[in-house]
Amino acid sequence: MKTITVVYGCMFSGKTSWIIDKARSLNSDELVVIKHSIDTRYSECCIVSHNGDKYPAIPANKLLDIDCKVFLGKKYIIIDEGQFFDDIMDFVKITENMDIMIAGLDLTSSKEPFGHMPNLINIANNVIHRTANCADCGKPALYTHRKKENLKESERKSTILIGGSQIYQPMCADCYEIHNIEKK
Repeated sequence: MKTITVVYGCMFSGKTSWIIDKARSLNSDELVVIKHSIDTRYSECCIVSHNGDKYPAIPANKLLDIDCKVFLGKKYIIIDEGQFFDDIMDFVKITENMDIMIAGLDLTSSKEPFGHMPNLINIANNVIHRTANCADCGKPALYTHRKKENLKESERKSTILIGGSQIYQPMCADCYEIHNIEKK
């Protein structure tokens, strides 16, 4: 029986660090690590945490397009930035006898459900909700705030805008509301 583990939370909550630690604890011969090809912030061929820790990964736009030979003899699949994969639900359904660990954002910076992450949380055997510290007050942060200054109009409105601390910061509910009311 396969196990599905979903690690979710706002940006800077340590999701990628968690899956890198998990990958390092497993036999690399039994493991496939996948990242979305849209995320080239730090590397095109590694998952990379915001603190610079990294692990080699297969970049892909669609999970179902990855050559199935890659998965032969493997026991574990780790997927970073699961919210970006449109076909992740189909991939999880057809993947047999392998434990799958998925990290991703559950909400957009507008507090809307992000991709299929809420669906994955609902079907997972193990769910790990990570929080960061609010950039303003230090309380537990559940939300990702997109800084609006110095962004083009299209970047302000786009659901997907790849970036790090120059664009995003973790916020608690109170600080998120204050920043987003002021910026409207």
